[in-house]
Amino acid sequence: MSDSCIVCESVVRPRQEAVQCDGCERWQHRTCNTDISRAQYRRMVKELTMVAFKCIECSAPDKTTSFTSPRAESTRLSLPVDQTTFHLSVCPDVDMPENIQENSLTDESIGDDLSTTEAIVTYKVVDNGTERGKRKLVSSDGHTFTMKRQNKGSTEWRCSIRNKTILCPVIIKERAGTYNANTEHSHAAKPGILTAVKIQAELKVKAPMTLFEPAQNIVDNILAEHVDSREPEASRPTYSNLLRYCNRFRQKERPADPTDLDFEVHIM
Repeated sequence: MSDSCIVCESVVRPRQEAVQCDGCERWQHRTCNTDISRAQYRRMVKELTMVAFKCIECSAPDKTTSFTSPRAESTRLSLPVDQTTFHLSVCPDVDMPENIQENSLTDESIGDDLSTTEAIVTYKVVDNGTERGKRKLVSSDGHTFTMKRQNKGSTEWRCSIRNKTILCPVIIKERAGTYNANTEHSHAAKPGILTAVKIQAELKVKAPMTLFEPAQNIVDNILAEHVDSREPEASRPTYSNLLRYCNRFRQKERPADPTDLDFEVHIM
């Protein structure tokens, strides 16, 4: 779109709001007396509606037409993203108003307002979330964090992915219930990881309470409560790891094994 506006004769640039006359096929800025509000224009683009539009010259009585004033009954709006033309339809007849002054000839992208809002990342602290029984921070987009330091008014969390291969640099600063990251993660997220962290945390609490219950029974009961096959794979911890964790969590609570034959057996 590089034509001059029919009314103001300024160049109609690709990312400006404009309509094309069905008669002369020239362009006119939306704000140059088209009687189309910004809300109407963006709604028509979003809904891919077709409306008829004729400029003042093509709507004059000496032109071959069924009406004598510009009407917003059909129009073609040019989307700036890919220069695609859309045919929009049917608005009721409106009277031509007096000149309307509106400041909107700036190169403003329509797509910015029509795009889907990016999901807001939330955070949840899980007690006993780590193998050592410490708190773990989990984000809704699938990242986990361990506590780095805690001050009087704030807490710093660092990404849990820190090994010989990947040393993720992300630090989350928590202050008054808000969380701010210093940079982007250097690895892929694991959507659903919050469920896996909750399973491990609950296992750490329940395992020492049932010292002589088979580890398989404990793990199966917890999985039956939390696991949903519709959730991502990361929400389901490795079964063999859970059995190993269960025995490790309650190992210190079990009585020591006898080292000689001089011991007593208590029958309950």
